[in-house]
Amino acid sequence: MTEEPEKFELRSAINGAAEATEQLKDRLEVMSKETIELQKVIIERFPDAVIVVNDAGVITHLNQQSEYMFGYHHSELAGQKVEILLPHEVRELHTAHREKFADDPRSRERISRSWGAGRMVQSSLSKSC
Repeated sequence: MTEEPEKFELRSAINGAAEATEQLKDRLEVMSKETIELQKVIIERFPDAVIVVNDAGVITHLNQQSEYMFGYHHSELAGQKVEILLPHEVRELHTAHREKFADDPRSRERISRSWGAGRMVQSSLSKSC
């Protein structure tokens, strides 16, 4: 028993679309990984300290300038909350500000504060998609 030509063409079109979708998904995954690697290269070459955190405030990447500035090795900070870099007395306040920013990135501000032992730290916040 053979399939009707219309059903065969429809089945072939569906199979072709499914295969094309799978190939596109694979390519997007590769492009996403390449984009992340390019971002890491750019961040590493940036002349200032750069610390990247996710929405939960967990450090996902930092450049070598950050290691010099804060005196920690990458392996000591990656996976930690960014508040680990702040004095204990301001960590809760910073967490509240960070959470507010995560909810409304338009509330970004540029700040300059003296934290701890007279070390002046400037920070700038931006949210990427």
